Amino acid sequence: MAACLEGINFDRILESGRARGQSTLLLAKFFPNVEIVSIEYDKNSPDVLVANERLKNYKNVKLLFGDSMSVIPRILEANEVVIIDGPKTFLAVRLALKLLASKKVTHVFIHDVSQNTPCRDFLNIFFPEAIYSDYRGLAEITHI
Repeated sequence: MAACLEGINFDRILESGRARGQSTLLLAKFFPNVEIVSIEYDKNSPDVLVANERLKNYKNVKLLFGDSMSVIPRILEANEVVIIDGPKTFLAVRLALKLLASKKVTHVFIHDVSQNTPCRDFLNIFFPEAIYSDYRGLAEITHI
């Protein structure tokens, strides 16, 4: 994600699915001058305490709760990036398409789109320009 966004101007990152906040932490560290709004579905999950502790010192992180399928379209503003780590599979694709249709997002990233799955097959047919983290060429481009 960071490699894809290098040199791109955007105002905020919306993250759907936080769990323990590991990805949120990486986003906060990699983009310290960008507001990160992270949405988790289950406010009663035991992961909430872990994420809260992990992220408490990052002033650029805002933690919300709710269903990302309705929260993100409601709070979405122009020139934003969205990473979808929940919901999974076709629900993630549905959310991504809805956000892209709004013309407000610059990029949408979907986590966990495995090879040889109906979801990946769909994306390969209708979005042949999509790039996947398991694409060897990406590793060659981004290695240090």
